[in-house]
Parts: sequence; structure tokens; C-alpha cells
Amino acid sequence: MRYPTPMRVMSVLLIVALIGVQTVSAMAEAKDVKRKARVAFIGVYFEKTPERTQQRFSRRILSMLENVPAFDVINPDEVRQQVSSDLIDKALAGPSKELLFQIAGRLDVDYLYGGNLANQSRDESRVLLVGELFRVDRKDRLYNRFEIARYTSELTDTMKKFHKQFVKTVSVQYQAQKTVWPWLVLAGVAVAGLIAMSLTSSRSNAEGTGPGPITDRP
Repeated sequence: MRYPTPMRVMSVLLIVALIGVQTVSAMAEAKDVKRKARVAFIGVYFEKTPERTQQRFSRRILSMLENVPAFDVINPDEVRQQVSSDLIDKALAGPSKELLFQIAGRLDVDYLYGGNLANQSRDESRVLLVGELFRVDRKDRLYNRFEIARYTSELTDTMKKFHKQFVKTVSVQYQAQKTVWPWLVLAGVAVAGLIAMSLTSSRSNAEGTGPGPITDRP
């Protein structure tokens, strides 16, 4: 029985590989896959505001962001581990748009949240927060302002509005991702072909080997 020569097997494998590469290239095109939006809350710059009010308000904003499943949130403490406190305080005090975009770039985030609020109440028993919260959209280089002028006891509806306009409106993020499995299939085909070629070569050698001519000696 005759078996294909190794050269013929190699030729067939080459043809299969060329066809496979074209097919795999088509199947392995990049696809857009949803990912979590990277969000940083850098804190709020307060003036003449009781410490307790500052803490409660900041926790409220952070909790609002962390409760969004589509967000990967960096909290203020983590932010200050990556960016100097002086730069953050300077950016918030303005607030300075250019510095905020710079911070967003350093953190490599899609959105940056923060605020600047001052207590302007004349009644020491009440706190009147006046100022703004903001959201920086790094990709589109947009600075979105949300103005506040409310007593802390009247903030519930205001924060709901902020959530609706500045949190729920964050667009879905996508990233390009290539399919890997077609390449694994092609690699498997190549390995199988090499094994088949090796077996064919071994069989051919086995058939060609036998006892040599018998010479009668006088």
C-alpha cells in the first residue's frame, strides 16, 4: 500500500493553513464589548461648613456612585494616593476646569465627580449649602455644572435630581475585544497535520525497509 509522501502532506497542510488564516482573520475581527465606566469622586471643597455636615454630604455622594453597578468607582482616599492633595484642593477651590481634566487624565477615568460648596446660612442652627457639584466627561472634554442652593434639611429632592441628570445619564462604555478561539482551532489543525505527516513518513520508511539481497556463497 502506498502512502502520500511527506512533501504531498506538506503541500496539503500549506493550502489548509492559507485558507484557515483567511477564515480566522474574518472571525477574529474586533468586537465592541460593554465595560464598567471608570469613575472617580475626588471630594467636595467646603467653606464655613460644619465637619459633620461635610462628612455626611460626601458619604451621600460616594454612596450614590458606588451603588451604580455599571460604575467602577475610585473614592477620595484612593484618589489622594495617586494625585497630590494640593493639586486636588487647588482644582476644587476654583474649581479649575483645566486642573480637573488633568486629574482625570492621571487617574485614567471616564468621569470625574466633585463639588464646591459654602455654608451661607445666617442661622447658626441651620446649614445653607450654596455652590455646585460637577461631572467632568474626560473623553468629550465637557464640564457639567449642577447648582445647589438648599438647606441640608431640604436636600432630598435636589439629590434625586442630581442623580437623574448627572449619574443616570452616563453613557455605556465599550472596549474593543478580539476573539481568541479561532486561533486556537487553527493551531490545533496545524498540530494534527504535523502528527499525521509524521505517521505517514514513519509508515513509508517501514515499508521501504526489508532484508537485503541474499548472496549465495560458494
